[in-house]
Amino acid sequence: PSLYEGFGIPIEEALAVGVPVLASDIEAFHEVGGDRVTYFSPVSLVEAAETLYTFSVADSNSSVFEAVSIHTDTMRNSPYSWEKSAQKLYELYVALVSKGNK
Repeated sequence: PSLYEGFGIPIEEALAVGVPVLASDIEAFHEVGGDRVTYFSPVSLVEAAETLYTFSVADSNSSVFEAVSIHTDTMRNSPYSWEKSAQKLYELYVALVSKGNK
């Protein structure tokens, strides 16, 4: 489990294809996953084990999968996407190059 994460791209990728996500209960993951992710304390082995066990014995109709199922369609309107990220990175490069040419 992560104790620190800068963004949480694996969470966004998993949610984009409708995969249930178990993640450390840290701020960055909440920003990306919101209520679509099942969180557990990354410093509690017992909590992590219980969450993983619950997930591993759950069937596709359980509440573990319910949050992802409900929100899978919302991923199309996510504030995050590879296209948006690429566009922002491109704009940053253009700005840096322009600034360097002055």
